[in-house]
Amino acid sequence: MRDTGKGIAKGRIFVLSQTEVPESTSIVGGTLYIYGYSARVLMDSGASHSFMSARFASRLDVTPDCMSYILDVSTPTGTSMYTDSVYRSCEISMAGIPLYVDLIVLPIRDFDIILGMDWLSAHRARMDCYNKTVDFCLPDGTTFQFKGDKGFWTPIISFIRASRYLEKGCEGYLAYVIDRRKEKGLSLEEILVLCDFPDVFPDDLGSLPPRRNMEFIIYLIPGTAPISKAPYRMAPAELRALKLQLQDLIDKGFI
Repeated sequence: MRDTGKGIAKGRIFVLSQTEVPESTSIVGGTLYIYGYSARVLMDSGASHSFMSARFASRLDVTPDCMSYILDVSTPTGTSMYTDSVYRSCEISMAGIPLYVDLIVLPIRDFDIILGMDWLSAHRARMDCYNKTVDFCLPDGTTFQFKGDKGFWTPIISFIRASRYLEKGCEGYLAYVIDRRKEKGLSLEEILVLCDFPDVFPDDLGSLPPRRNMEFIIYLIPGTAPISKAPYRMAPAELRALKLQLQDLIDKGFI
């Protein structure tokens, strides 16, 4: 980390990727919308701050702010990551209620947003990890419940872990999956741009297009033929100079 003259604050995060989610977990996940984009959101009571993945941040047309300090985030692997970029007052809608959160940019995999203890405690959240629900009691007395997606976690493991399972005698299967829905292709109604011009793409083309008031014609000079010119990687001037040098070597008997 380069010396920027800023102070350093400590933070922690327990989950960086889906493979690091423990079996007995204290987290709830689901899908929410942030800046109009669908985001995979993780509510993690083990994270000290709230984070946004750098990949998700690259999709936004919003410029992040620079914090007055550098956040030293300890990871599950024992290493540290440093960041000073934050998106302030990001709106998250739950149960039709707009909530706001400051999201610190971090290179997270598999998840777009992690809502940590700073945000959960500010909104008086109570997590039921078994039922995958979070009860909120806002300072103004408003209460609501967020239901997480129980099928949120895709059972994905790393190649190294899969190899260890196979060495221990576990069975492995190779599957080749084809999505037949893609074979049908998109209909005109599913393409948003074409929906704006239904008269250009009618269902039935009964005849040739009608005659227009102005005919589109390109007049050619009589006797004009397509230009036949072999493509070369060298410029014409360089090619001529090379040919002269080769001919000179041929005349002198070197070639």
